[in-house]
Amino acid sequence: MTTCSRQLTSSSSVKASSHIGGSEEQDYRGHHRECTAPSADDNARLAVDDFRTKYEHELTLRQRVEADINGLRRVLDELTLARTDLEMQVEGLKEELAYLKKNHEEEMLALQNQIGGDVSVEMDAASSVDLSRVLNEMRDQYDSRQKLQGRRGLVPEQV
Repeated sequence: MTTCSRQLTSSSSVKASSHIGGSEEQDYRGHHRECTAPSADDNARLAVDDFRTKYEHELTLRQRVEADINGLRRVLDELTLARTDLEMQVEGLKEELAYLKKNHEEEMLALQNQIGGDVSVEMDAASSVDLSRVLNEMRDQYDSRQKLQGRRGLVPEQV
């Protein structure tokens, strides 16, 4: 690329200094096409730059992913420790529950043995009154009074 620019500069100065004719102008145009057309070296450099940029981008992305993975591993370790701690607490609570159940059973058996195992319930309630019998007696009394008063000719209000 450097050679093209030097040659181009010298060609353009020749063209500007001399207005000779068509052959030099044709040389200039041909040379200009050669300089502006991408050469194999230029394409290779561009490809190398492109691949370098892509590589750097992918490398940065990989480093970020690895950092995330390491962070997640730390979190996983912490969660595993917390889980283990909770499992130990659950086991302790299960043992305590079994102990409390056992003590409760023993206390219940001791109390039942003190009572003697028999339970009797006695109720002191007043004997029930047969209301229909009482009503029949009251009717009989009323009817008998009515009959008495009717024989005597008395009005029920005077009785």
